[in-house]
Amino acid sequence: MNISPDDVAELGQLLQFLDDWLAACPRHCPVDESLTRFVGCDAYDIESLRDDLARFTFLLGENDGEGLFSARTRLNKPAAIPSLAVANTVSSS
Repeated sequence: MNISPDDVAELGQLLQFLDDWLAACPRHCPVDESLTRFVGCDAYDIESLRDDLARFTFLLGENDGEGLFSARTRLNKPAAIPSLAVANTVSSS
């Protein structure tokens, strides 16, 4: 699947917006509690979701790995299970 550079930039900005919003959520806020109910356990929390958002933003080429390859303030300790894996379906051609 091909994505135009403008769409890639817009998607990267949306992912960064969501990450910034989630970073402002304190532990046990309604968003955190809603995510726990949706996932069905507390092993995949806001910080795990933020890790995935940072990875996807990096894979889109929209940042230099900030939050992925460098330390950032964590609200909770990292999840005990690996984050969700998603196949790379974006081609550069």
